[in-house]
Amino acid sequence: MWRRYMAAYQDMIRHTSAGSPWHVVPADHKWFARLVIGSAIINALDALNLRFPRADRTSLQEFKKVREALEQEGKVGGKKTVKKVGPKRPASNNRHPFSFVSGKAPTALCHGNRAATRP
Repeated sequence: MWRRYMAAYQDMIRHTSAGSPWHVVPADHKWFARLVIGSAIINALDALNLRFPRADRTSLQEFKKVREALEQEGKVGGKKTVKKVGPKRPASNNRHPFSFVSGKAPTALCHGNRAATRP
């Protein structure tokens, strides 16, 4: 029975790895599993041999014109103006979002839509 199982397992791996290879990742320790996965991703990206695209002369001239236009956009009368966006925070709200009043760490921390629970 074991031999048939292993044959079927190897057959499945062989037929499904044509487009993308399989990587065996031991999951005994999370840190090691993440190291193996990260290494596989880095190796796959390196194998792609990616390069920045080259721009021709006309494109470079167009980029220069656009850059100059964008730099002039923020200037009024020779001085740069900066638009402040969003509401200004009150001075009393400059503390870390997880500051503890009682001195004891809570069992759950919430910030915005995210929540993290302590083990």
